[in-house]
Amino acid sequence: MKVSIDKFSKVPVYLQIADQIKSQIISGALPRGSALPSERALAQILDVHRNTVVKAYSELKSDAWIESRQGVGYIVAAANDENDAQDERGGEGAQPGRVNWVSEVAEKYLDMEKTFDDLFQRFTDESHYSLGSGVASREVYTSERVAGDIAALLTGSGPCQYFFSPYKGDKFLRQKLVAFLGTKGVKASSGEIQILSETNQALDFIVTLLVKPGDSVVMEEPVHPDMYRVMELAGAKILTVPVDGNGMNCEVLESLLAQTRPRLIFVNSSYHDPTGNILSIERRKKIVALSNRYRVPIVEEDAASELVYDGDKLPPIKAFDTAGNVTVSYTHSRAHQTDPNIRWPLLLAKKNLEKKTPIAT
Repeated sequence: MKVSIDKFSKVPVYLQIADQIKSQIISGALPRGSALPSERALAQILDVHRNTVVKAYSELKSDAWIESRQGVGYIVAAANDENDAQDERGGEGAQPGRVNWVSEVAEKYLDMEKTFDDLFQRFTDESHYSLGSGVASREVYTSERVAGDIAALLTGSGPCQYFFSPYKGDKFLRQKLVAFLGTKGVKASSGEIQILSETNQALDFIVTLLVKPGDSVVMEEPVHPDMYRVMELAGAKILTVPVDGNGMNCEVLESLLAQTRPRLIFVNSSYHDPTGNILSIERRKKIVALSNRYRVPIVEEDAASELVYDGDKLPPIKAFDTAGNVTVSYTHSRAHQTDPNIRWPLLLAKKNLEKKTPIAT
C-alpha cells in the first residue's frame, strides 16, 4: 500500500490518507480482504500522529470500505459472497445487520466524491483560481455589497419579491427576460418563458418531455457531463458528433442525420462543456438548416455567451430559427452581478411545449 501526504495542502491529512486508500481499493490495488497496517505502524510510516490515522480509518470504516476484526486489525471489507446471498436478500433465516451501501453503488460512481472534492478544494486555495469549478472569485462579492443589493431588491417592489410566484415565474421578470432575449436576436413572448430554480431542472424538464427509453439523441463529443447523466437515466441512446475549434462538426452531423432519426440534437453553443470551444456563426446557421431539412428539433444550451473577451457576441442558434424547429432553448443560470447564488435559469419553448413543464415537475 502506497500513501503519500502533502502537509501543505488544505485537504486535511486524514482525508488524504483515506482518499488514497479508497482509490486503491476501487482500482483493485488493495484486494478485498487484504490486511492494512496497524494505526501505529502507518502513523510511523507517514510521520503523523496516531490519531490522524485513527480518523482516516474511521472515515473508511464508516463508509464500509474497511472493517476491523479482533486479533486481526483492519482489513479491506470483503465483498458479499455466495454464502452471504441469503443474508443479503434478507427474509427468513437471514442474520440481522446493516446494509453495505458501498456495494450498492454503481462502480463508476464510487470515486466521484473524491473527484469533486479535489476540484473544489483547489478552488479554495487563495494562491490561485480554479477555472474548472466555475465559481467566481470571492473577492468580487463582499458581504456589504451583497447585503445592500438584496435589501434594495426586497424594498424596491413590495412584498411580491419574497412571496410565492406563479409556477411560470414572476411576470415582471419574464417580461424583462423577453427584452433581454431580444438583444440576442431571439423573439419570444413572456408566455413562452419558464423560470426555473436550477439549470439541471431545465435539463430534467426537457428530457422528461421529449425523450423516451430507447430514443436516440445527438450530442457533442466530449459529452456535456450533466446532459449525459440526464440522458443516461432516461434510457436514451447517445450518438456523438466530434467538436473542434469551431464547435460541432456539421459534416459528421449531416451524415448521422441522413442515417438515423434521432429524437433531438443537443448543442452547447457557447463555451462548450468541457472543451470551452465556441460554435462558429457559420455552423450555427448550418445546424439550423440541417434541423429544418431532417425535421429534428434542437435543444440549445446558451450557457455563457455573455462572457466575451475578444470579438463580438455571437447570437444563439435560436436567433436563426425561422421555422420554429429550435423548439426548446434554455439559458444557463446567469449569476446576478451582485451575488453568485441569485440565478435566473430559464426555459424558452413553444407554447404548446412550455405548457407541459408543470407536468414534468
